[in-house]
Amino acid sequence: MIKKYKLSKLSLSLLGHLIMSFVIGAFTFGFLNTTAYALAEKAVTKGYSELNVVLEPKVVLMIEEICFIGAAVVFIVIFLYLVGQKLIYILEINEAIQKIEKGDFTYRVEVVGENELTEVACSLNNLAQMLENYIANEEQLKSERMELIQSLSHDIRTPLTAIISYTEFIKDKKYESEEKLEGYTSIIQSKAYQIKELTQMLFDYNKEAVAKVEGETLDGKVLVEQLLQEYQDILEEEDFQVEIDLKELVDFETSLNPQDMVRIFDNLVSNIIKYATPTQAIVFKVSLLDHTLSLVQMNKTDAGGKKEVESYGIGVKNIKQLAKKYKGTVELLGGEGVYQIEIKLSI
Repeated sequence: MIKKYKLSKLSLSLLGHLIMSFVIGAFTFGFLNTTAYALAEKAVTKGYSELNVVLEPKVVLMIEEICFIGAAVVFIVIFLYLVGQKLIYILEINEAIQKIEKGDFTYRVEVVGENELTEVACSLNNLAQMLENYIANEEQLKSERMELIQSLSHDIRTPLTAIISYTEFIKDKKYESEEKLEGYTSIIQSKAYQIKELTQMLFDYNKEAVAKVEGETLDGKVLVEQLLQEYQDILEEEDFQVEIDLKELVDFETSLNPQDMVRIFDNLVSNIIKYATPTQAIVFKVSLLDHTLSLVQMNKTDAGGKKEVESYGIGVKNIKQLAKKYKGTVELLGGEGVYQIEIKLSI
């Protein structure tokens, strides 16, 4: 069986340039030849030369050679010009390859024509785009990893501080009854498990366990009430007065990750202990409207003003990152001497 050979598009393009150059060269030869004989005829007519001189073989041969040389020059110039465009394009592709080798993934080759060089240019541009996206994703993952480490490091300090405080209470026997002792040990155990879960989140980051919102549903109202009760006890141990408003909170099912909710409350309580005025009540108001859970926390501050709000720093940043997982928002409100934060989560 005879294998059919198919010319490449680039070969056909070069062949087309060759034929075009040849045609233009042939036309040039004909034009020069016709012009030369027309001039010779005019010279004979006006008596500048004799006919027999013009028709001499040497003169005819010289005219033919001059016309052929002129046509050959035109053929070569046009062919080299057309082929030169391909060579320049090849040099552009080579330059792009060198830039990519040096790490410049933003460089693109202009896509020209419809042949194999065009396909190479397209493939090279696609490769550069893929590498650029890969590097950008790596940078984003690196940034997210660092933010996660900072966030978890901050979140771990809150339960760790609680563990230290309650162990000191137990060590110094600052409890009034066995029930209080059991309550302290229960809190220490829950905070220890919380730290374990936070560190596990850090280890599981590369498995994308952190970014995934758990699909298991649970009783959202019970979760909120339990968390508020737990953190109310913690704040009261720190001599804060706590007011809780759940009038607008109805029963609801949710897929909110309990650990994320714990981290939100941890950051809120940590900031309260650091910056709130102990003599003024801490207010928590939780409501549910149009599948959006709203948590408002308000307290008085000593100094007041914008500077006091900015001092809440990384805690608020962590809350914003957690709210983002649930398409939520975080808004800082309040005025002079008053700090208020509103957290909204889609459930």
